[in-house]
Amino acid sequence: MGVKYVNISMQRGQIKVSPPVVKPSKLNRDTIEWRARPATSPFLVCLGDRSPFLRRHFSTGRAASGQIRASIPVGSIFKYSVEFQGKVLDPGIIIDR
Repeated sequence: MGVKYVNISMQRGQIKVSPPVVKPSKLNRDTIEWRARPATSPFLVCLGDRSPFLRRHFSTGRAASGQIRASIPVGSIFKYSVEFQGKVLDPGIIIDR
């Protein structure tokens, strides 16, 4: 089981999410953890009505996704929103094998 880290920061007045598309492996039982830079900055991640995880919202203090649900097919694509320092960005997640 591995952790895929997604760093959230502000650069030149725009949110930067790195990597811009994260590919957790279902086979490896990967999880995702979102981290703000600087670490004390609050953030909110929302996967809307459709999430590959049990939860749909992640934030400062509750940033780890948990494993991908068993019913999610490999190759599924999910958009999500990141709200950080008053701005919003919509990156993505692709479920890898």
